[in-house]
Amino acid sequence: IAFGNGQFVAAGLFGTIVTSADGRNWTQRQVSGNGVALTALAYGNGQFVALSPDNIAETSTDAVNWVLIEGRTQYTSEGIAYGNGQFVAVGYGGTVLASTNAANWGHGQSGISLDFGGIAYGNGQFVAVGGGGIILSSTNGLSWITRRPGIPREIYAIRCGGGQFVAVGDFGTILTSGDGANWAQRQSGTQKDLFALGYGNGQFVAVGDSAVLTSADGVTWTQHQSSMAIAPLAYGNGQ
Repeated sequence: IAFGNGQFVAAGLFGTIVTSADGRNWTQRQVSGNGVALTALAYGNGQFVALSPDNIAETSTDAVNWVLIEGRTQYTSEGIAYGNGQFVAVGYGGTVLASTNAANWGHGQSGISLDFGGIAYGNGQFVAVGGGGIILSSTNGLSWITRRPGIPREIYAIRCGGGQFVAVGDFGTILTSGDGANWAQRQSGTQKDLFALGYGNGQFVAVGDSAVLTSADGVTWTQHQSSMAIAPLAYGNGQ
């Protein structure tokens, strides 16, 4: 899910794309991707970009009319972020691609063969998390530096807000960094897996397997009652 141009857009299985201005009432949109799963989504430079593991991208400026791009985004369906005038997508086997227009993509060099889990942009750089808890950073989206060689926990998601990066993973793992290079492990107060992370209105929200946690600084976290598994989330229009 992503927010941009005054609306939420969610993408998923069978090429499904739905949009909403208020987060409550949703409209299904017609796309042309032959029913493939859309597993990564971002908004930037006036357009939405959705990626599929099947080497397909869908782009749209209004979230209503979508353009199919085939054969240019192979293995980069695990995460996408926009920053510094370009989209950067990460995926399987350490694959990284960068594009200024979401149509023409250049290959980056991550230096790893592990699968990426997610990517975020902030403080002038991209930071991506990968298999085995590895964390990498890049200022241009093409050349990457390994910042954390890995921990015995999987890291599933990363966001930047309030001047710092926060990453979450299994068994309640939470890591924070102000520069994308030096990371500190924080106490989440839970052993439940954390699958996704959002930032808005001055706070981080981490969600996962029957878990919802909030934090204003990424260091101190408050648990909230939840009885369901929640995955990606986004902030916009005050919610």
